[in-house]
Amino acid sequence: MGLTLNITRIIGRAKKADGCNYFYPFHVSERNTEGKIQKSEVQHIMHGFSIVSDTNVRKRIFDWDSDGLPNGSEVFEIRVRNNCGEWQNWQAIIGDLHIIPIIDWAIGEDMDKLFDTMKGKFSENFEVRRCGILFRSDSGYAQVVNNDDEMIRVINPTTLCVEYYPQVSNMCYPLENQIDDMIKFRKHYYAYDDNDKRV
Repeated sequence: MGLTLNITRIIGRAKKADGCNYFYPFHVSERNTEGKIQKSEVQHIMHGFSIVSDTNVRKRIFDWDSDGLPNGSEVFEIRVRNNCGEWQNWQAIIGDLHIIPIIDWAIGEDMDKLFDTMKGKFSENFEVRRCGILFRSDSGYAQVVNNDDEMIRVINPTTLCVEYYPQVSNMCYPLENQIDDMIKFRKHYYAYDDNDKRV
């Protein structure tokens, strides 16, 4: 099972799709009135959208029981802009989810036009891409292996952020290769333009 994102036509505020009980938690850092970045906080509605599912995404990734997906499941990653337009960290996402646009609708409005506008807004403020294949260890770690770039990622169980997996204790992994992979990871997840804006 990979990722299925369905944009669901639900009108009203904070209403979930039938059978969906869990909001996806976006960890977002905003700036205060002085322009300083604040500690990240969990947000369930961003830019007029929520993402919901019928099971907890953390359980899908970390649990071995019926809620957890099997090893070998495809993992994707998602990121969102904060209210200042700055991209946030990539977070792991997996399974069947519903994108819920929170729309204020007036009688007589063209729903097709309004819905198309919301889809465009989603594309401007969210990005989704493939991360790799899930490997859940007996010790509770959730790693993601990607054969395309040969990097191993680890999923933070608190924030769901995709992080670099250091293998400093691996004697078969030369230090030079570790440094090269760390640089490659930073370029892939923490790239900035000439104006210090995250890209």
